[in-house]
Amino acid sequence: MISAVATALVLALLAPAGSFPTAPTDPVVPPPPPKVSAVSWAIYDETADVMLATWNLIEQRPMASVTKVLTAMVVVDNADLDDVVTVPSFATSSRGSSAGLVAGEQWTVYDLLVAMLVRSGNDAALTLAWHVGDGDVDTFVAMMNQRAAELGMDDSSFANPNGLDNAEHYSTADDLVTLAVASLDYPVIQQIARIKTIKMPADPTGKVRQVNNTNRLLGTYPGVVGLKTGDTPFADKVLLGITERGQRRIVTIVMGSDDHFTDSRELIDWAYGTYGLRAVSYTH
Repeated sequence: MISAVATALVLALLAPAGSFPTAPTDPVVPPPPPKVSAVSWAIYDETADVMLATWNLIEQRPMASVTKVLTAMVVVDNADLDDVVTVPSFATSSRGSSAGLVAGEQWTVYDLLVAMLVRSGNDAALTLAWHVGDGDVDTFVAMMNQRAAELGMDDSSFANPNGLDNAEHYSTADDLVTLAVASLDYPVIQQIARIKTIKMPADPTGKVRQVNNTNRLLGTYPGVVGLKTGDTPFADKVLLGITERGQRRIVTIVMGSDDHFTDSRELIDWAYGTYGLRAVSYTH
């Protein structure tokens, strides 16, 4: 039987930080999460291994460029960072976000990872896939799906390395939490995701290319250290976020959002204002 003291302690930890000068004696219900525009979302306390709150957690939806986190993981697993890659011509005609690669240029794997994760270059993603897939992007995509299966991302499917809309390319907020947590085992990915602005190799004319991170929360919102944005016509706005404040790390996922930055800020603030020892049953 749990003692009254232990019960009071658990209730206090579930309550918003700083709400009580002494441990409460009556049950305390954590405040409900904010209403956000995202169709599905999740708040996961990675430090405590607790899913704090979710909405449409296992709804399959397009994931846009957060795809590139898995692309980066497969690349790091199968290539050396100092490998030199010649940019294939087909990669430079990719639709969507571009790092401005030029066919025939030579880039290191590391610089291509920066171009892909910071600038969200679809051309960089295709170049890396072509390199690791031994000249076959489909081979690389098969490697992506195999890695996702190993991680237990059972409700996800990958059709390309860059996240462009495709009927066979989708994930869930739950699986994206899994992906974000798995990426923590890749120091180079975490380091690159923290880059706010960086100069890239000069183009063939000698002009230096400078890229800014697509994640506008970096350096502007306390504790945000990553991880990846996404935005396509069918996915709308997506953000896979990692925030570190003190000893606590929070993962936030928003999918199908009108404003992924505002939604993520709201979820982050709620997470750090609420202590959780178990999942708060705000699910749908």
